[in-house]
Amino acid sequence: MSNTYYGAEVSGYGIEKNRVDMEALGQVIQGVSADGIFKQTMKHRIGTWEVVNGSLHIHYDCAGNYYTDREAQARIKELEELIEDAGENQEDKITEWEADIESLEDYEVRDIHQYYLISEKAANILMEESEEEIVFYNDVLNAYIWGITFCGASWSEVLTDIPLNRSGQDA
Repeated sequence: MSNTYYGAEVSGYGIEKNRVDMEALGQVIQGVSADGIFKQTMKHRIGTWEVVNGSLHIHYDCAGNYYTDREAQARIKELEELIEDAGENQEDKITEWEADIESLEDYEVRDIHQYYLISEKAANILMEESEEEIVFYNDVLNAYIWGITFCGASWSEVLTDIPLNRSGQDA
């Protein structure tokens, strides 16, 4: 079992949960604070920052499970197929599925608390290894920005969706 992620030491909490923590990920990504760059390019309309990884929205089903945009769309499609295939004696289930669809169609916007300018290599690591980390791309600037969605916690205490032990990570 490895205690590092691309050579960056993972916290005890990350090791215990088999997830890369944000501190280790930050050491690998090596971003430069870019709050001003992001905001000024938006203000002066210098290109468009397109989300190329992650989701700016969080969707919930009736049970409180959370989904990204892509996951919510897949779940809605699955529920619609269940409704279509359901028999007459499944009215209660159909009602539950319809309520889940309605809930999943709504969303909350995720707050971005910090922006970091990152290299293309770092962006590729995030895009290949994480479905949740938010990465923006501006084609005019040919630049990537990593959006951080938490604040007030130590980076070593916030875990990513990246499993710690996966082949190729320490290559």
